[in-house]
Amino acid sequence: MRLNILGPFEVSRDGTTGIPSAPKLRRVLALLAVQANTVVRNQQLMDELWDGEPPRSASTSLQTYIYRLRRHYRLSEFAGDESEAALCTSGNGYRLLLPPGALDANRFTTLVERGRSELKADKPEAALKSLRTALRLWRGPLFSDIEIGPVTHAATVWLEEMRKSVLEQRFDLEIELGRHGEVIEELTGLVAEEPTHEGFQAKLMLALHRSGRRPEALRVYQHVRQSLGDELGLEPSAELQRLHHAVLNAAEEPEPVPRRTVARLPVRERVPDQLSLDVPGLRDREPQLAVAQRALSRQDGDQAPAVVAVVGSPGNGKSAFAVHLAHRVREAYPDGRFHVQLHGADGTVASPHDVLARLLGDLGVPSQRIPESTVERSALFREWTADLQVLLVLDDVVAMDQVRALLPSSPGSAVVMACRRRLADPFVTATVTLPPLTEAGALGVLEDSLGARTGDRLAVHELAAYCHGVPLLLRTAASLMELRPHWPVEWLLRDSGRRLLHGRSVGQASLHNSVWRSHELLSGAARRVFGVLATAEGPASIPDVAGRLGTSEEIAETLLEELVEFQLAEPECFATDFADLRYRLHPPLSEVAKSIAGPVEPPRLVAAGG
Repeated sequence: MRLNILGPFEVSRDGTTGIPSAPKLRRVLALLAVQANTVVRNQQLMDELWDGEPPRSASTSLQTYIYRLRRHYRLSEFAGDESEAALCTSGNGYRLLLPPGALDANRFTTLVERGRSELKADKPEAALKSLRTALRLWRGPLFSDIEIGPVTHAATVWLEEMRKSVLEQRFDLEIELGRHGEVIEELTGLVAEEPTHEGFQAKLMLALHRSGRRPEALRVYQHVRQSLGDELGLEPSAELQRLHHAVLNAAEEPEPVPRRTVARLPVRERVPDQLSLDVPGLRDREPQLAVAQRALSRQDGDQAPAVVAVVGSPGNGKSAFAVHLAHRVREAYPDGRFHVQLHGADGTVASPHDVLARLLGDLGVPSQRIPESTVERSALFREWTADLQVLLVLDDVVAMDQVRALLPSSPGSAVVMACRRRLADPFVTATVTLPPLTEAGALGVLEDSLGARTGDRLAVHELAAYCHGVPLLLRTAASLMELRPHWPVEWLLRDSGRRLLHGRSVGQASLHNSVWRSHELLSGAARRVFGVLATAEGPASIPDVAGRLGTSEEIAETLLEELVEFQLAEPECFATDFADLRYRLHPPLSEVAKSIAGPVEPPRLVAAGG
């Protein structure tokens, strides 16, 4: 089975080429193809098919579409021979497994990485051949002949931007090797299509100038200046202005074109090192640290940076873990270590647009060279990190849309994300889940902090049991006892633990605030389910929740799984029948939830979007 997405959508199997005639089948297959070999969650597929408003029958319909694709293309449900394609059920989603070379997008990225490696080895002719071969795989815009949904569209942005970057690099090499006359016609067509793309405009000016067509080169500058002013209200970049000045005052032989590599980065006296202070005494996390470090270790043939997602329920120490992990591996990233907070304590969100401006500035990009659009900033960030080894810690991630534009391009770089919700995305190399601390680990945290005051073993054990292994509660308890040296340990629990949950008088993050921030990110309907679980006597089943809300079991299941994604609820067991599945809040979260969730509304029909 072979799939082509770099242009009209094509699927070939046993000598027959074609795509499903049903629009929704095409959408499912397109999304599975663009994210081949990674799990696509059911929710992503539903968003793709119904633009965020799935009908009650969405789950059943999706299963039918998967069945029809398997039957039509004779795809196994289980992975077998690596040379054969398969459409596998995987947890709460599906994965299209393809053998190497079966997808044209994968062949494209492989050829691009080969070309860039040849360029580093100072083999420009070989590099140019690889880049030309890669670009010939493009037959037009991605999925140009079918209507795709929002999830697939978002996933294609990276490939489109990569193509433009490769085009620029190819033109640089063509001009450097003296083939400026051969690229003028192609560049003329490109600048007509994208009149505000300064990279293509600059290449055309250089090619014309080196071909002895100086007046035409100057006219290109006038055209791009007018386009930038009319469409964006901008003047040409400082680099384009310098090129214009050089053409105006050029000698008979123009200056050689600099090769488009990161070697143009200005030399910095100090490497950016923005990691927060390491967290001392991190307990019970060695197994998770080992998994994360293996995922970050580079392997021969890697084509993209490693991305590790750290997830866990509120208060389980995701940020502390991410920072500690970053300090452990910092020496492997000599070109910079960055720490970006994506959500503030008040719920404000840092936009990728602003974060990219900061990252580019920290890398040494002059402010006048930082583009206005987020897409162009992201492309420039990938270009400037192409040959660097940088480590990016992204704290409080909620959605991959916040992250994709921030990913560096070098396989030698890495990203560690502390995530407020569980994510599934082709860019994620590994997901590390942080459970509560063991009883021994919880006692160790308290003993480290309380010292001699741990003499009352019974009170310390009761305190550890109340905290249920939640690191944030344990640290809050230790901080309160530091502030109240005259208190016996058992006094921390005299108000049913409310002082611990709210962090009163501590002046630091509290479990209440952490849960509240996740609660505010839920849909309105999921908040009502949160309230149902907070007041339920024991774990609640899907029929229980549906009855309380007056909605269908299908919608109730979707909303309960939204709470699971945000790590606010957990399934009590894994069952084969929805009726046997039970959901509950972790005990400390249950106490907090009662003070956050409002009263549950009387039964009525609840829409899944809230």
